[in-house]
Amino acid sequence: IGFTQAELDGLQSLTEINYEFEEDFLAAVAGVLGQEFVDTHEAYLRKRSKPAYYEVYVFREREFKSVNEYLWPIPIDEIQSNELIGPNNPGY
Repeated sequence: IGFTQAELDGLQSLTEINYEFEEDFLAAVAGVLGQEFVDTHEAYLRKRSKPAYYEVYVFREREFKSVNEYLWPIPIDEIQSNELIGPNNPGY
């Protein structure tokens, strides 16, 4: 996808802000670069949006008891949907 320098600058300034919902991010992009830009590149914008833009949900309520000194495993769906979660021991 070829973006102009002005479009790249506009996107860079918007990605430095954490939005609670993906739709808020798309609305902010539309406000800066226009709705036509969002309509044209919506799939790309949704695919490249940071995990912070995803809608917040509770996967499972759990209680952590620090006296037991254990952590619950992260569900595989969470690991696959969040690019920031990497392997626990890379290269091991």
